[in-house]
Amino acid sequence: MTRAHFLAQTACAGVSLALTGCGGPIRPAAQNGAKSGRTDASNVRIAIVGGGLAGVTCAYRLRQAGIASTIYEAGGGLGGRTWTLRGFFDEGQTAE
Repeated sequence: MTRAHFLAQTACAGVSLALTGCGGPIRPAAQNGAKSGRTDASNVRIAIVGGGLAGVTCAYRLRQAGIASTIYEAGGGLGGRTWTLRGFFDEGQTAE
């Protein structure tokens, strides 16, 4: 087996596994015995682990939907690996 053939087979297997979760349920939720309808948002507690861009965006979208959430971040602040550089360039210029 060549390296190229191995990499192609590995990529196909990875894509197949990733796409497995993209399908919808086989039966509607009501037929599975699950509760249908929405849950009262006042009883829902959402914990978001990580305050990077994805975590902050998740909290923002939940707030838009009227659902409260709490972000848990191990680092010193929100934003993950994003940062702002001030004072390096000419006056008034900032790098993000």
